[in-house]
Amino acid sequence: MSEKRSLDKTSELYNILPFMESFPFTEYKITLEEDDLEPDVAPMLLKALGTLGTQCNLTFYYTENDAEIQIVFDRDDIFDIEDISHKIKILNSVRECLDGSLQSDLIKDKIVAIKKSRKFINLLELSNLSDSPFIEVLQDMCEIYNITFSTSQLLAIQKLSFTQLRESQLTSKQREILKSFLNFKLHYAKIILGIVIAAKIY
Repeated sequence: MSEKRSLDKTSELYNILPFMESFPFTEYKITLEEDDLEPDVAPMLLKALGTLGTQCNLTFYYTENDAEIQIVFDRDDIFDIEDISHKIKILNSVRECLDGSLQSDLIKDKIVAIKKSRKFINLLELSNLSDSPFIEVLQDMCEIYNITFSTSQLLAIQKLSFTQLRESQLTSKQREILKSFLNFKLHYAKIILGIVIAAKIY
């Protein structure tokens, strides 16, 4: 069991990352955590951002289907986003796209928005943020809910190919897990957008 110390949000968080006080999206709970040892991996934790074994992580929590989901960023990634934020000009259209797709119940809408948000994330030119293997998150979700996808379905999900991923051929449980997974990617993009906005406001 790893030993973690959660730092007070209103003091330590804003002392270390003062611009995060301007983070615009209230649907996320944010904590700053220090890891003394390699942390346990939570089921829906994004595991590919250099967070394991680091000294300081920023964790964003949101709720979906009565479950608390967490997305973790290394503190250095947050500083890197802050450094490049002044170059990012397109914000409102990205936010509208993300909000609309998160509210939509259609898989196609979510896939379209993820592709658009990926272009936004690529503008940051931070490969560790744009090249994260999200498929690990899907694997965790499938394991938790005992759901499987065929090889062709997994390839279609990885490629975000709606034409290959025939929604009509998905079971209701597969559809729900897929929507949760796509929402995870949308929240990931929205958090990065919020960090950019906070840095620009500050």
